[in-house]
Amino acid sequence: GGRGLQADNNINFIACEFTGNTTSSFDMDNSLLMVGCVFHNEPSSVVIFGSLGVVCGCLAYNNGNGINFSCNGGNAVIIGNTIDGDGQAASIGFQVSGSSNIISAALNNIFYDLNVGVNFNNAGVEKIISKGYNLFFSNTTDYDVLSLDVTDVAGTSDPFTDSAGRDYTLKVGSEALDAGLDAGNI
Repeated sequence: GGRGLQADNNINFIACEFTGNTTSSFDMDNSLLMVGCVFHNEPSSVVIFGSLGVVCGCLAYNNGNGINFSCNGGNAVIIGNTIDGDGQAASIGFQVSGSSNIISAALNNIFYDLNVGVNFNNAGVEKIISKGYNLFFSNTTDYDVLSLDVTDVAGTSDPFTDSAGRDYTLKVGSEALDAGLDAGNI
């Protein structure tokens, strides 16, 4: 019930699961590190964080209308996440809001079945310092302000073995296979 966690600074989450919170999984101010976490069955925003957020290797699916990850500070890093919007009308994979926000890196993410993959609609500065190798499948809009990078893939079909059954391994023949940036180059 309510918000799963609210905190101020220097919080690290590794391999945690968040489910069923009615407000958002968590809301924090600064210095977030989140690696390998799973977010599902959240009826509202999944993650809201301020500056210096790093979200890496996380999975978000079956969350309610609204955003999956939101940065309202600066210098976010999002790498290697899979975000399934489950076709919900207002779903957004990653949102940046505020007047001076910059995404330091957006690499190797899969945005699937979302209304908007990456949303800069409320930001004063629409800038990603390093972006690419993001995979966009079945979204209404991939980037709402920016254009696709030449290394991004705008796929035409479900890239997963069984997304409905929550098997997010890449299926044989998927356009996403070998389309990411090698981890040694990140």
